[in-house]
Amino acid sequence: MSADKLAPNVVANFVGNILTAVVPIVLVPVYVDAMGIAAYALVGLFTTLLAVFGIFDLGLATTLSRELARSTVDDSDGDVVRNLVRTLELIYWGMALLIGIIVLAGASPIASYWLESSTLDASTVHTALLIMGAMAVLQWPFAFYCGGLQGLQHQVLLNGLTATMVFVRGVGAVLVLWLVSPTIEAFFLWQLATSGLQTLLARTFLWSRLPRGSGRTRFDTQTLRRIWKFAAGMSGIAVVQALITQIDRVVASKMLTLEMLGYYTLGGVVAAALYRFIQPVFVAFFPRFSQLVAARDEDSLVRLYHEGCQLVALLVVPVAMVIAFFPGELLRVWTDRADAVVHAAPVLRFLILGTMLNGILTIPSALQFAYGWTRLIALTNAVAILVLVPAIVGLTHYFGPAGAASSWFFLNVFYTVFLIVVMHRRLLKGQMMRWYVHDVGLPSLVAAATAGLARWLLPIATQRWWLLAELAGIGLVVLAATTAAAPAARRWALGEWRRRSAPVPAPGG
Repeated sequence: MSADKLAPNVVANFVGNILTAVVPIVLVPVYVDAMGIAAYALVGLFTTLLAVFGIFDLGLATTLSRELARSTVDDSDGDVVRNLVRTLELIYWGMALLIGIIVLAGASPIASYWLESSTLDASTVHTALLIMGAMAVLQWPFAFYCGGLQGLQHQVLLNGLTATMVFVRGVGAVLVLWLVSPTIEAFFLWQLATSGLQTLLARTFLWSRLPRGSGRTRFDTQTLRRIWKFAAGMSGIAVVQALITQIDRVVASKMLTLEMLGYYTLGGVVAAALYRFIQPVFVAFFPRFSQLVAARDEDSLVRLYHEGCQLVALLVVPVAMVIAFFPGELLRVWTDRADAVVHAAPVLRFLILGTMLNGILTIPSALQFAYGWTRLIALTNAVAILVLVPAIVGLTHYFGPAGAASSWFFLNVFYTVFLIVVMHRRLLKGQMMRWYVHDVGLPSLVAAATAGLARWLLPIATQRWWLLAELAGIGLVVLAATTAAAPAARRWALGEWRRRSAPVPAPGG
């Protein structure tokens, strides 16, 4: 695919991710009011389990995306491409079944000995966990088919599917809770049905867009020998990444009650929404990086790298800074629950800042993956987790939910300092200071200063909807200031202003 698909893919991914984020965020307060905060904690627990089971991805989704992107450059044989997809697909479904078996086998001890609640009995939790196991089997392979469609750069289609299914899943869940039963079991049964439909549609779309072959597809061991090194590297990253990103929630699920875990989940929902701004850039830039690496076009790669880094900073830093300075106000507008403001605001501040730092590392990570260099991230994560686990246990013990959340922030501070320095000693040498200063440093400082001044100078509205308007206004000001501090965004904005303000030549002039 040519570079002319990059911009439409970024826009499509961005719009699709925003729509995908808005529906759950709007509906979460409805879920909490209908089922209770402890039941909603089980929804967060399922998300955590699915993320932890990322260890079974084996790097196959990213490998598929990379290989299909490269196939668009070298015009690979259709049979080879289809055999690749079939081979990895069979392995992926095997992993899905294994995940389901593990969840089903662990449902009883988890319900009886791991989770604690004053409002939900063990039998309810056990039933919910059994449904989770079936959900995992049907939902897990969706990530694989997403990777394939992203590699082929059919991202407009993928985002249309995802946004539609999120709407159906969310609105349908509200109707089920309202008309059928306001229980966690009814909620999960609806999620089970929609997960299966979503995966089926994604599979159909991917296979219909693969190049034509001459015969039946087959499991190809030669394909595995060709891609195993990259897949193994990605698998190592996936294993440790899953542990690092979810270990705070796993520890919290044991050390906190389901009610407190529910408040932690609320903060996590807002912080995770930030990835909706990040993922569109990654899934659009990663295939293009792979193409430029394959073509050995480093000049274009350098330009695109810095543009991508500044784009991510522009998308996530203003939002994160406003939330970090106004976490309680945002939660009040969102949930209208005093208990959520008290318990979830400290969690949200740490999680949103940690996610912001993690997000600005997205483009550097995509660059490493495009080069097939997975060792740096894998080794760094492995070292980090040795320190992270005891730190989370200690912080949670002494400081509760906020302590668990702070571990995510401090971890990403370490990543931002260490990973970039080491990466630029090997890839795109001489570009490190440009990344620290122009790509993320100045935009972040300006955004923090602007949001901090707003926190200090402006009176906080007491009426809920006036407060929403005030936060939106602050966000626009912070966004404008951050745009002015990002060189690529500034050049684009000035170019647009000059183009639009230039006089229109007279006819025949």
